[in-house]
Amino acid sequence: MTLKPIKPDRDKFERVAAITPMLEARQLLLPETAWWREDFIAELTSFPAGAHDDWCDALAMALNYLRNADNGAQKWILVYKLQMGAHYYAEGLSVSAAAARVGLPVEQLQDHIDRYPPKLIYE
Repeated sequence: MTLKPIKPDRDKFERVAAITPMLEARQLLLPETAWWREDFIAELTSFPAGAHDDWCDALAMALNYLRNADNGAQKWILVYKLQMGAHYYAEGLSVSAAAARVGLPVEQLQDHIDRYPPKLIYE
C-alpha cells in the first residue's frame, strides 16, 4: 500500500466545516459494533471545544480528498452505494426507498439490480 501525503489547504475548522453538511445529512455510515464508535461520535460532536480533535481532522481530510480528488475514489464510492442499495432492496425495501437511503437516482439503482440481481450480503 502506498501512502499519499495530503497537504491541508485551509485550517482545521474550515476543513471540518466543509464536511459538516455531509455529516448532518447522515451520509457517513459507521459500523454499529465498532469498539471506537462512541468515542468517535463524541469527538465529532464536541468539535471544536472537545479535548481531542485528531479523528475530526483525519475524517475531514479523508472525506474532502474522496469527494474532491480525481483519484478514482468516486467510482469506488458509487460501487459501494450500488451494492448497499441492492442489499437494502434484497432486505425488503422498495427500489425508491433503497435508492434514497444510499443517495442514488432510482433509475441507476434499478438498472444495477436488473443487471446484477441482489443477494443478501450479510446472511
